[in-house]
Amino acid sequence: MNILFICTGNTCRSVIAEELAKKYFSGYEDIKIKSCGIASSTAFSTPEIVLELMKKENIEFKGHISTPVTKKLMDEAGIILVMDKNHMEYIRYNFPRAEKKTYLLKSYVKLREGSPVLPDMDISDPIGGTEEVYTECFDEIKECIIKLVDKVIMENPNEPQKDRF
Repeated sequence: MNILFICTGNTCRSVIAEELAKKYFSGYEDIKIKSCGIASSTAFSTPEIVLELMKKENIEFKGHISTPVTKKLMDEAGIILVMDKNHMEYIRYNFPRAEKKTYLLKSYVKLREGSPVLPDMDISDPIGGTEEVYTECFDEIKECIIKLVDKVIMENPNEPQKDRF
């Protein structure tokens, strides 16, 4: 299974999701994980606070080059997980054949399902925010990735079970 995470600049949200997913899916050779952005640029870099949050999570992050969305990435992906409704609209307009395999990350993993009031299904962009804003975003994505791992493993019971958390 190829999982593609998409955000805007491919420096924060999708990178966090990619790195956490790689960590929690480690050992599952059939799962390939990538990320990209709908408005990425090689001039963009991952904010220092994101690097610090990954380090606290014991993720050895060796740098990242912001990657644009391409037809090839979209075609290769078995599932595409986006961070907000703007990304969904972008894909719907630019890659209509990928729409059926594209989901909001929080919606796909049913974050806080059963809550009397469902939270907004977008994961807000922390760019320019405080350390607290980045930490909240990181924690929200981490919760989603943990649920994603559980969901994928439940849907593929023949995969060997591994301790992840």
